[in-house]
Amino acid sequence: MENNLNQNITIVEIERKKHLKASEEYIHVKFNYQDKTEDVWVPVEYRRTGVSIKPGK
Repeated sequence: MENNLNQNITIVEIERKKHLKASEEYIHVKFNYQDKTEDVWVPVEYRRTGVSIKPGK
């Protein structure tokens, strides 16, 4: 499996932020576009939609 991100994506914080009551986890990333940068939190554990991305080693 490949662990490389698109060159336009930067992980800001590797530590996951947890929302315990909702059983959700997010990572902080930046998407760099030609004319702007989006600073967002991406769900990596999201029970309601079945997203479950395990942490890398």
